[in-house]
Amino acid sequence: ILFFGRIEEYKGLRAVVDCLSNAETLLKLLIIGKGDKTLIKYIKNKANHKNIEYKDVFLKEEELALLIKKSKGVLMPYSQCSQSIVPDIVSSFGVPLIVSRQVEDAMSVVRNNNAIEFKDCNDLIGLFNNESLANTKFNFNAKSKLAVIDLIMT
Repeated sequence: ILFFGRIEEYKGLRAVVDCLSNAETLLKLLIIGKGDKTLIKYIKNKANHKNIEYKDVFLKEEELALLIKKSKGVLMPYSQCSQSIVPDIVSSFGVPLIVSRQVEDAMSVVRNNNAIEFKDCNDLIGLFNNESLANTKFNFNAKSKLAVIDLIMT
């Protein structure tokens, strides 16, 4: 499962890392981004490389497209609403967008028919242990990559 973007408190990563850091899960969370140095330090301390990995990099469009394509889903655990291009980017690839209830209630991600909602830590652990999700191969076409790059560039 992939999280990408600016690392900020309102995006809910602290709660996600707390939830997953001691859990046994089938799927791994890969967090990629730069941002709040205090939060990044916290994430690095909790990341155990067994089910949470953090990379402090800025991705090129092609690298992001490849990571999304390879992922089992993209996590959007925001604790507050924000305007985000993440749902539009993710929907271009056909992989599920995994959203916290706060995001789904307040944003229009429901138009993304691949959205999966989680309510709390137990729900999130359940998703990370979902064998069906872990074994699913998602469809991707070459036009999606171009559409995503266009979205990012504009």
